[in-house]
Amino acid sequence: MIPRFYYPNFLNNSDFDYKQCHHLKNVLRIKLGQKVILFDGNGGETEVRIVSSLKSELSFERIGDVKFISRENIKNITIAQALCQKQRMDYIVQKSAELGVESIIPIISSRCIVKLVPSKIPTKILRWQSISNGASQQCGRNKVTNVCNPMSFDDFIKKKHSDNTELIVLSPQGDVNLTDLPLKHKQNIFLLIGPEAGLSDFEEEKALFANFKPLQLGKRILRAETASVAAISAINVLTGDF
Repeated sequence: MIPRFYYPNFLNNSDFDYKQCHHLKNVLRIKLGQKVILFDGNGGETEVRIVSSLKSELSFERIGDVKFISRENIKNITIAQALCQKQRMDYIVQKSAELGVESIIPIISSRCIVKLVPSKIPTKILRWQSISNGASQQCGRNKVTNVCNPMSFDDFIKKKHSDNTELIVLSPQGDVNLTDLPLKHKQNIFLLIGPEAGLSDFEEEKALFANFKPLQLGKRILRAETASVAAISAINVLTGDF
């Protein structure tokens, strides 16, 4: 299998930067003359050949046309995920990208254990976006899941959505099953998921008032990171992606 690599600017550049060189040479073990598939994150991919390999430099030449191949979901799924602890949040970002989620909005809710320091938010976003890019690179997507800036729960609830959007909040007390939702008739799906301790009763009431439907995933209470993967996977089955 030809290695794939995320490289947004392959049309205007033929050299990898130092960090990219390190990953290609020391992680993917790319050699001189080897072929690599580059994708730009906007749907395009092309095949290139490594033509120069120095200690800290790698150059390539394009040997194929740019192809626009979609491996995206039929529906646009956005995850509004309340902040979880580091490894769990990283896992949610990675698996959401692999499962074809369009975007992830980190949500600051009342029961979040993680407290974001404003000065460190850009670093957090870069980390999550890097995880998303790597997951897309590995799974064959030509687009990447966009990790948005964090929002407070109240600001998120006030967001306006089109009539073509299905709003869902995961709730252990929910009385709605996925099969009850008209997912096939909606192009956009917003999925709101609480942190490790879940959303508060007051937050759930706010979500319901904002027309989110309370979805229960089976008879058991799932961890936040399990709930996100289970919900996205189930939606993909029902909408025809699996």
